[in-house]
Amino acid sequence: MNKEMGNYRTLISGLIASVLGFLEPIVGDVFALLTIFVLNFAFGLLADRIVNGKDFDFKKAWRCIVEATIFFLIVTCIYLVGKLKDQGEAAVQCVSSVSYVVTYTSIPPIS
Repeated sequence: MNKEMGNYRTLISGLIASVLGFLEPIVGDVFALLTIFVLNFAFGLLADRIVNGKDFDFKKAWRCIVEATIFFLIVTCIYLVGKLKDQGEAAVQCVSSVSYVVTYTSIPPIS
């Protein structure tokens, strides 16, 4: 049984390494998006506690996680399609544009 678990770990780590190797050209944009969504989660939690006096709401947290997952899937699919069409540089540029749009729309205006 222990040998089987070792084989599964090796398979899973190999798959993860392959995916990360494929996505290496857009890793900067992925980390930027991750940072934006972590800050969005943290500031949303703080604002809810300070302004509204509410505790942690799992429904809001789940929505934030789902939105982040959707954006990561969109970015990954854009890069995958561009790479399959042999237009890797254009795909990286498109992913960069999407990450700028997400960053711009995530920051509320100061009034």
